[in-house]
Amino acid sequence: MKSKKILIWFFTAVLLIITAFGLSCYVKSGDVFPIYAMVRIGKEEEKIEIWKNEENDYYFFLPSYTKLSETKLYLDTDTKVKIGEKTVKNGMECSSFELNVPYSFEFSNFARDNKYSVTFLKSDHIPTIHIDTESGNMDYIHDKKGNEEKGKIRIYTKDGISDFNGDLESIKGRGNYSWLSYDKKPYSLKLSNEASLLGMGKAQKWILLANAGDSSNMRNKLVCDFSKKIGLEYTTDSKWIDLYLNNEYAGLYQLSERNEVHPERVNISNNTSFLVSLEVKSKLEAQDYTFVTTNANQALRVHHPLNANVDIIQDILKKIQIVEDTIITDKDDGLWKEFIDLDSWAKKYLIEEVFGNGDAGAISHFFYFDAEKDSKKIFAGPVWDYDRTMGNEVSWQLTYPNSFFANRLYVDSGYETPWFYNLYRKKDFLNRITELYKTECIPFSKCELERILDDYVSEISYAGKLNQIRWNLSKDVETEAEYIHNFLNKRVEFLNSLWIDNQDYYVVRMSQDSGVHYAYVLIKPGECFSDLHMFEDNEFSVFKGWYYEGTDEPFDATKPITEDIEIYAKWEDSSSNKLDNVIKLIPLGLIAVMFVVFLIIEVKRIKNGGDGLWQKKRQ
Repeated sequence: MKSKKILIWFFTAVLLIITAFGLSCYVKSGDVFPIYAMVRIGKEEEKIEIWKNEENDYYFFLPSYTKLSETKLYLDTDTKVKIGEKTVKNGMECSSFELNVPYSFEFSNFARDNKYSVTFLKSDHIPTIHIDTESGNMDYIHDKKGNEEKGKIRIYTKDGISDFNGDLESIKGRGNYSWLSYDKKPYSLKLSNEASLLGMGKAQKWILLANAGDSSNMRNKLVCDFSKKIGLEYTTDSKWIDLYLNNEYAGLYQLSERNEVHPERVNISNNTSFLVSLEVKSKLEAQDYTFVTTNANQALRVHHPLNANVDIIQDILKKIQIVEDTIITDKDDGLWKEFIDLDSWAKKYLIEEVFGNGDAGAISHFFYFDAEKDSKKIFAGPVWDYDRTMGNEVSWQLTYPNSFFANRLYVDSGYETPWFYNLYRKKDFLNRITELYKTECIPFSKCELERILDDYVSEISYAGKLNQIRWNLSKDVETEAEYIHNFLNKRVEFLNSLWIDNQDYYVVRMSQDSGVHYAYVLIKPGECFSDLHMFEDNEFSVFKGWYYEGTDEPFDATKPITEDIEIYAKWEDSSSNKLDNVIKLIPLGLIAVMFVVFLIIEVKRIKNGGDGLWQKKRQ
């Protein structure tokens, strides 16, 4: 009996400790305290939930159209709540509060007084989208890409004028890397009927780009704006917006048209026309998309026609294979020009190279065949997916302004990108690139780049500050815009020397781990390559430095470059990591040993006729 009492007291104590810990942690990031704001817009109102970060700082993220004099606070609790010196009452106006001022925020829960801070922040200059799902939350949609829900959508201009109010046939997740890698998710929208949103072409399907990997939120829009300027057909239009999902602020997003066959999008409605995109084959297989694979192992997703039969698929592959065969041939006899539209391919190449697209020639590259325009030629475009450009520091290989991006045979191990690589080696193609560069890119970089970036910053800086707090970003819009400007200036300086001054270069091909993630860095003959990226050790491996491919000797950064070379980052398993893993297993091992000893004692006690802790003695 004594043993049983001890066990009961033990579990009671553990339960009390867990309960106390739970109460002390009652206010955690992600919890929503039952206070909210109602923002009036004309005769309508929108509910805005309070939000809290991991440091227990509370925020009201308010849309651009907000007027504090027409904003009221409400409580879903009987708890006494104070903001600053004011006790919050239902329907209390916010006109006495100031924006960007942290107020004390006091309330009680479970007989525990809490004192934190709350700040009212307001966006500016951009429209707002409110979406309410049928379930009232995003749990099902976020559980798996492809899960979708119906809902309601309301759009307001920056001044609070209703632009659209209607039903959503569906909202669901989209993207591959962007969906899996970031908490801030991109979405696909399908309206119940076609509509023009924020002045863009009337359609039913739309995209909400999260730009989660781009602190500037500008890269996609800057490339699309440039694409329109140089006349690449069917370039999508987009607008920055603040997004609210089920009354909770979700951040700064980009409402964009889709790359789809449609009179307001890619206008090639003829059934013998097609729209395809270069993608990673394994991802197409995993998501069961319709695609074709060329002899050079280039996988292209078929976007149009939808539900194409076998004959149509084979016809698409035949046309693409002819293009590939004529591109890859060693001869520069001009045959390839019969099967591609030179201007669109040159413009597409130029966009990839000038803006330094890390996915150039590999991912999200669209091509189309317009049966009514030409019976043979395939056109490049429209553009899509440029968050990994302009030196974006999400990847080390993107940060070298003196690099090739489209003119690479490999993007990573096992994935060749031979189309642009081989076209670059054809005289007529290179001549057209350099002509377009002189007439389109140089004037743009000299006269318009700084003005455009300044305009972007003015438009989204307020929204960017809210987004930065909401998603705990280290860089603000202004800082990243300046980084983009500096990177592109260096990039243009390098391309000027390459394409105008005809400067000779050697290529240093770098791989992160003996063949993975190639960077093609160009070095002038006789100069040293000392600006090497240095990786940090991780819990599994120690970075040993850069080594020559083939000889496995350490790369000498003081030695002048006199030829094309390949180097790779060498790693070794961390011995300390192995010891750490052993140390981490010790507590688990001790628990296992104690459990085994406990079982042995129990078995012996029962065999000797005694009571076990879990067994009553038979009468």
